[in-house]
Amino acid sequence: MKKVLTIILAAALLTACSESTTSLSPLQPPLRTIFVLSSTNHLVVGESMAVQATAQAADGSPFHLTTVEWTSSDVAVATVTATGPLTAKVQTISEGSVSITASVESHSGQLDLSVTAPTAPSDDPWLAFIWSRE
Repeated sequence: MKKVLTIILAAALLTACSESTTSLSPLQPPLRTIFVLSSTNHLVVGESMAVQATAQAADGSPFHLTTVEWTSSDVAVATVTATGPLTAKVQTISEGSVSITASVESHSGQLDLSVTAPTAPSDDPWLAFIWSRE
């Protein structure tokens, strides 16, 4: 009887520790919120930046995500490309507003980003003239 119980417990442990096909861990409190972290919410056309997804569980503790799906609300303004399971690169293309979203199952978090045109340096009239001619 002891051997059977040991085998059942070992099988249960192996099942719990095996890789899950979901991005959420079954052994932690439910997911409450996903956050998209960035260094800024404003970029100039042509700039890029790294973003990262983090999450919080329903009890307020950090939630361990294994992967997220990244999307851009307007790929004409900015694209987003995964660089790791929880990180991505945002590349700006044109002026406008865009939301960068990290999603897992039915949960998502977003970063609202403003993209503006580059401005000419105003300190030197010659550089401003050259800039306006390009």
